[in-house]
Amino acid sequence: MSIEYPWYESVSDGTLRQGDIFFDFPVFVAKADATVMRRYLSGDSKVNFGGTVLKMNVIVASQSCDLEHDKVKSVILCPIWALNHVREEFGWDDEKLENVRTGRENNWHMVHESDDPKAELSVVEFRRVYTTTKKMLLMFAQEKDSHVRLMPPYREHFSQAFGRYFMRVALPVDIPTFEQPEAV
Repeated sequence: MSIEYPWYESVSDGTLRQGDIFFDFPVFVAKADATVMRRYLSGDSKVNFGGTVLKMNVIVASQSCDLEHDKVKSVILCPIWALNHVREEFGWDDEKLENVRTGRENNWHMVHESDDPKAELSVVEFRRVYTTTKKMLLMFAQEKDSHVRLMPPYREHFSQAFGRYFMRVALPVDIPTFEQPEAV
């Protein structure tokens, strides 16, 4: 007996969960530089940090339990890029894509396509994370007819990959290898 595990479900109830994907979500990106920061640190209360709003495809990385039980006011979002975008804009080849698919590139995570034409085979980027208020994201979700949501176990796989990226530790001095040098 074969069991099917769909990657996504379509959601139209206005709820938020980890693994929810939103297309063309407005993300604020600050444009402040060192000069602006120096002015701010020197006490200039009128400094303008400035920024732009980008329409991005994003996936919710905040934990569902925190969203459901009002434990957070801000929601963590990761950009999600279509396969053709990473091939064209980032110059990825099949070897790079295979490394992402198999988890050997810990700053990226691949998700399958869905029946929604916008949800094609894509990669989630962990190096850039954004936040928005839960209220703003709920408003956006409720305004849209529906959005796609990663289903278990794919949602948990995404969550684990996100956690692995942020919990990694590089040691300044590692334990020496146990491999013996080859006899001469």
